[in-house]
Amino acid sequence: MISTTEFENLLSKSESSLLDFKRDFYDFNNKPNESAKFIKDIISFSNTIRNETSFIIFGIKEKTDGELDLIGLENKEDDAILQERARHKIYPKANFKYYTLKFKERLFAILEFPVTKYDKPLSPTEKMKGLEPGKFYFRNGTSNTEATGMESIRINEWLNDLPNLKNGKSISNKISDLIIKLSKKEEKLSIVISEILSFAKENNWSEIVQFCTVQLKGIRYKTDYNSSYRDHKILGSLLRVEFESNPFINATPARLRSELNENKDFYKTQITFTQSLIKLEEYIERFEQTSGVAMTVEERNTKQLSRFDMDAPFYIYCLEEDYKTVYNNIRQKTIDLLMEK
Repeated sequence: MISTTEFENLLSKSESSLLDFKRDFYDFNNKPNESAKFIKDIISFSNTIRNETSFIIFGIKEKTDGELDLIGLENKEDDAILQERARHKIYPKANFKYYTLKFKERLFAILEFPVTKYDKPLSPTEKMKGLEPGKFYFRNGTSNTEATGMESIRINEWLNDLPNLKNGKSISNKISDLIIKLSKKEEKLSIVISEILSFAKENNWSEIVQFCTVQLKGIRYKTDYNSSYRDHKILGSLLRVEFESNPFINATPARLRSELNENKDFYKTQITFTQSLIKLEEYIERFEQTSGVAMTVEERNTKQLSRFDMDAPFYIYCLEEDYKTVYNNIRQKTIDLLMEK
């Protein structure tokens, strides 16, 4: 995100292949061709040969004399929605940022296109007005233009010659490396997800940033966040059974499962495992250090469960395999999210 000083500096420049001023934001709801304009802008700015970040600034009208009319915008879009609009319509996945900035009591929107080393020039994945799948587009002066054969070659050569990311990998290769790390299970999930969080922030992947943050912090009750991958059926009871003073208790798997399943005071109940990744890992490590099979006993409230119409303590009994199942579900969900990139 640029600063106010950097914004003022952009206002002092004229429109070019790296800068475009637009009076209004894309009217997706009322103009059928606005999606095509949006996609073409992203592709064209991303494919333009350059050595610095390029921008589209909304809320500004350039007059015929070159002066700028700082009109501003009434409403703002959401970055996550724009990322989703572009996700399946452009290949490779475009790296762009959207945000708003308040300047002189007016709101302006900005699309920012950092120089990114793609595996190949960006192109549309479907036919839209002014766009053909497999063709390349770039900025030629102040216009979006279809690249000729030689222009396509030059854009491709420019991308190949760009410096790699700090870790020596393209975005695509980095994602592949992270997926491999997750599948090998050689590192703690909390460590890999911390790395993914940092990488997602660099690329402005808001959905993955939120996901990783939730895993590292844990889930709070009464949240709108979709955490179904953390849901798991466990055994619970309105009664607290004291196996030992230590909440980690030892028994055989057959005995624990059999006795609790057959006991009429125990219920199979689906709950959300709200613990942070580090806490889940602590539980699993303690289980592995315990001879036999371990179980935890945790008190919750019946208000948190849909099957009871009362307000009373409810005790959940979780075996080692319950924690490992949820832990692996989080791992798979992480892989699924990365596969969409």
